[in-house]
Amino acid sequence: MGKIEFGHIIKKYRLKKGITIRELAELTNISTGFIGDIETNRSRPSYENLVKLIQVLDISLEDIFNLQQIEK
Repeated sequence: MGKIEFGHIIKKYRLKKGITIRELAELTNISTGFIGDIETNRSRPSYENLVKLIQVLDISLEDIFNLQQIEK
């Protein structure tokens, strides 16, 4: 199994909700720099941070894994 890249999926849903990185950072208590790194796949979120992100973005882990497979 290849490396899972969550970044583009997180960014896609963030933009779909119409929120900025700064707003997402405030809602998740994750720094804007780290969210930027996640979205560009320079960093991978911990499970805890991933859960915070998907809760705010109103998506599920299943959504992320399904999109990951579809987009490959």
